[in-house]
Amino acid sequence: MTSHDFIDRAAAKDTKLNHIEPGGPSQNARIERFNRTNRHEVLDAYVF
Repeated sequence: MTSHDFIDRAAAKDTKLNHIEPGGPSQNARIERFNRTNRHEVLDAYVF
């Protein structure tokens, strides 16, 4: 599924899509925290 398909399907179901502001990761803090933790604890382990 592409983003265009997703947008078309949302419009067909009368669903409003909300996007976070560019440069505003604090609106999605839980995901940003997960990404940071995953990067530091999992991905950095493969460097060694």
